[in-house]
Amino acid sequence: MNLNMTVAEAKAIFESASAAAEASVVAQFGECDILNPKHGAAYDAALFPVLAEHFGDMTLPELLSIVG
Repeated sequence: MNLNMTVAEAKAIFESASAAAEASVVAQFGECDILNPKHGAAYDAALFPVLAEHFGDMTLPELLSIVG
């Protein structure tokens, strides 16, 4: 994670990436049911590369502790 990034910026990036991942799932399947294994896998496949780009080697629990 960029050490100059504020918590608000981190939250905004996370929320934007999550919304984009959800939109990707809807585009593929017509809906986004995160409990559906195919939808969940597609969501993760869209979300995690963006998070890795912005937050580097930070683990998901570490990131979630910041963005809530």
